[in-house]
Amino acid sequence: MKSIFVLVDCNNFFAACEQCFDLSLKNKPVIVLSNNDGCVVSRSVKAKQIGIPMGVPFFKIRNQVIKYDVKVFSSNYQLYGDMSKRVMSLIKERFNKVEIYSIDEAFIDLTNSLECKDHKEELKSLRNYILKCTGITVSIGIAQTKVLSKIANEIAKKDPEYEGVCDLNRSSDSDLNRLLKLVKIEDVWGIGKNYANWFKQYGVYNALDLKNFDKTFVKRKFGVVGERLILELNGISCLKLNENVEPKKRIVSSRSFPKEITKFEDIENAVSYHCSNVAEKLRRQNSVARMIGVFLIKNRFKEYTETITSSHEILNTQTSYTPELCSVCLKLLKKIFKPGNLYKKCGVFASEITREDNTQYHLFENFDSKIKIKQKSLMQKFDLINKKWGKGSIKLGSEGFEKNWRMSQNYLSKRYTTNWDELPVVR
Repeated sequence: MKSIFVLVDCNNFFAACEQCFDLSLKNKPVIVLSNNDGCVVSRSVKAKQIGIPMGVPFFKIRNQVIKYDVKVFSSNYQLYGDMSKRVMSLIKERFNKVEIYSIDEAFIDLTNSLECKDHKEELKSLRNYILKCTGITVSIGIAQTKVLSKIANEIAKKDPEYEGVCDLNRSSDSDLNRLLKLVKIEDVWGIGKNYANWFKQYGVYNALDLKNFDKTFVKRKFGVVGERLILELNGISCLKLNENVEPKKRIVSSRSFPKEITKFEDIENAVSYHCSNVAEKLRRQNSVARMIGVFLIKNRFKEYTETITSSHEILNTQTSYTPELCSVCLKLLKKIFKPGNLYKKCGVFASEITREDNTQYHLFENFDSKIKIKQKSLMQKFDLINKKWGKGSIKLGSEGFEKNWRMSQNYLSKRYTTNWDELPVVR
């Protein structure tokens, strides 16, 4: 039996989210910027048509923005995250085997599915359903393998003939080869610019060339990952659906500052914020950490003997209790902070992560189960309040109130779906 994989991908997702709640943006060039309003990370169709490239620094296109009246937005992660959850929940309503691959992509496995006889028509219905419920347009690729479904998705996105759904399983071998020949080697899933340059040395310029390339030779260079890629292009499924997201083994929270910071108090606030963020992520996956650490990054364009300094501590007992972790992080910060240095970024990391129910307590620790129960209850209420009323509604005092270290978001839109004070107004 042929395997059937489907990739659902939201078109121009960040820009599309902004357009959903502001009808004046329809058919207008829209761009979304990265952290600190640095580079373009999402573009609407019109923005692509006027030639704004992906990843270009914002300062380089200011004249173009003025000339074409481009609407500019800072990244609104709360809005995009919530819209992503809505899209993914709609997919899961109709299909059982779903892997959420990224914030705007999901794979579906229909290999042994009796859910629908005509997969293409059912997926067209899903596409219309998502558009109706969220305002987000998706492209859908259907193929025998994940890699081919990724290619099918790109075809569906770029060629209006497919009306947003491309089924490569219906293509003959000659038609499939013709389509693969149109896909540049650097556009194949898993092949970056550096790998593409290596393949081009051996005459591999597109997906069809890679499909017919010697997989044994590729395996010697790239290992089993390269071999699987070629097998997938030949219709042999190697990458299975990952329905259950594995708990993270390492969690990092960090952010660049909008400008260089020298004051200890500002960095202390930032480290406290990132530590709270790491602790919340640990609790979200029902985990605890034994190691916690802090790092500072100085401006790499200045003359420093080292640009990154860090310190970590192994805890006696694994924990996800925010006050305890924050206390350790601030102690580590005092060890590595040096007055007069120009710091550009800071962050907190946690590792040696295990499930909470597998916590190993220190042999000589004065363990009090009542205190642990109270701490867990406190953190549950802490997370519940922030989930209901918005992140940061309740926080540690060490996070402070001045936001000198917060990233620049000069073009931030409203959090239309997650903040009561910013709900869309109907006139």
